[in-house]
Amino acid sequence: MEDTAEHLVRNVLPEVPVRQWVLSFPRRVRFLAARHPALASRLLDLFTRAAFTWQRRQARLRGVADPRTGGVTAVQRFGGAINLNVHFHTLIPDGVFDVEGAGQPRFVPIPPPRDEELVAILDRIVRRTAKALVGYDDLASEDDALAALQATEVDRRLRFPDPFRNQRHTASLDGFSLHAGVRIHEHDREGLERLCRYAVRPPFALQRLSQGEDGQLVYRMKRPRGGSLFLLLEPDELLARLATLVPPPRIHSVRYHGIFAPNSKARARVVPAPVEAVEPTPSPPSSKPKANTGTRTYRLPWADLLKKVFAVDVLACPDCGGRLQFIAFIADDTVARRILLHLRLDSRGPTVARAQAPPDFSELGPSYDGADPVYAD
Repeated sequence: MEDTAEHLVRNVLPEVPVRQWVLSFPRRVRFLAARHPALASRLLDLFTRAAFTWQRRQARLRGVADPRTGGVTAVQRFGGAINLNVHFHTLIPDGVFDVEGAGQPRFVPIPPPRDEELVAILDRIVRRTAKALVGYDDLASEDDALAALQATEVDRRLRFPDPFRNQRHTASLDGFSLHAGVRIHEHDREGLERLCRYAVRPPFALQRLSQGEDGQLVYRMKRPRGGSLFLLLEPDELLARLATLVPPPRIHSVRYHGIFAPNSKARARVVPAPVEAVEPTPSPPSSKPKANTGTRTYRLPWADLLKKVFAVDVLACPDCGGRLQFIAFIADDTVARRILLHLRLDSRGPTVARAQAPPDFSELGPSYDGADPVYAD
């Protein structure tokens, strides 16, 4: 979660306002999308095409001849009750890019979608989804254990019939819901990273899971559902729920669209510039100087990631405060035990520092609960 959010903010999303579009489906479509990855991809394509078409139409009304759009989608398969609920969180710049000429593309902001415009967009999605579902009902008749579990978890949302919150920038039609009410200012990069973390978060928070005296597991949900804030689960019931949330193999959970797609020719012109490389040591006059090009990394170094998540600098020497150097990675248990014994840190003894539970960041920062529309179908 932290690594992907950092990558999106540092390497993908430029310094422009970003709006989150969330599309949720009725239970039948959720079940089919969970069973068939190709259908889920098709539904995502219909969704982004409808949103981008509306954006390009708004841009042409403002004199942009060749507007370019783009977005990043996190495909979520879960709901707040650890239930199966396939839906899309798509981060789209609140405007279009004018790429005419060879210079820096011009960003043209557009006004937020009105409620009636969202209804029109959702109506188009619903009509095209009905066509895309033709033939999938026959495939849904497959009878296996996973299908039975998925059907149960899709229906579980009906046991928590929270009313739909009547907010601005929302639309609901035939069990589909579309929400576009979360917007991040162009200079709020910290808020954008929080929103990215929210979009790519895991299905449940381990810090909210505990075990009761009777052996039952108690999970504290983020908000009350059906008048209760807690779920009581048997261990095998929790495993069954998690089994339905595992995505199919070789299927990406983060997708890139339009100008942010890897094969887009204009992508390099709109994404953030790479970090400048450190100035090299001055070379002798006789040698040919090398160009100082920027570097772009996808993954955070492991030490930086630990410092970012847990606020622990593992490369800081506890004795002198200097910087430690990575020498080797020990993967063999026997070798690691010998080193620990030599340092008088027996891996089986009480002197070894025990791993602490990761802190719970769920209560920090703004909440985007409204970005997950709820409905009772």
